[in-house]
Amino acid sequence: EMIDIRVSHGMILGSNHEKMSKSKGNVINPDAIVNEFGADTLRIYEMFIGDYQQDASWSVDSLKGCKRFLDRIERIGEKLNEKQGYTNEMLAHKTIKKVSNDLVTLKYNTAVSALMIMLNEYEKFEEGISKEDYRLLLTLLYPIAPHSTEELNEVYALGLPLCESAWPEFDESKIVEDEITLGVQVNGKLRGTITVSLDASEEDIKELA
Repeated sequence: EMIDIRVSHGMILGSNHEKMSKSKGNVINPDAIVNEFGADTLRIYEMFIGDYQQDASWSVDSLKGCKRFLDRIERIGEKLNEKQGYTNEMLAHKTIKKVSNDLVTLKYNTAVSALMIMLNEYEKFEEGISKEDYRLLLTLLYPIAPHSTEELNEVYALGLPLCESAWPEFDESKIVEDEITLGVQVNGKLRGTITVSLDASEEDIKELA
């Protein structure tokens, strides 16, 4: 038996935080936005603007930020190396899990945030990124920005068209953190924290504390 669930979405307000209306002169013409910034930038911004179920105010600065995000994704394609596999397995699998869950639960804004974090990490890789790294980023962004990602996938010959490809799967064992933060108490009061390896011995922990 199928259950039909309706989720109420928030309203996009004008930049003055008021409901858009012609009389207030704060209406945004989507055609003008697409012509200036592109359809994918508008799609990303609409997903990133805030919680799907909450009202959010229009921001030109944030819209431009989404355009810069897309531009950075395009530029990082120039840093492809010949290495195989993911450069950072934990980053890859954590992002797959995060974006997969967020898209299903309509948490589009945090899905975009996770991809922005992934791109930030890619830009830190001194030896560039692998084709697998790039393909993964484009695949996870594809449902939100299909035009740009499909084109980049083709330009860099990364594999099958994204529209014909399977959604990536994450490996939970690759997501387990290898470090943990512990609180240090003295006479029942928290005095600080230490970061230790999961396989650290009790003696090691006591020495650090």
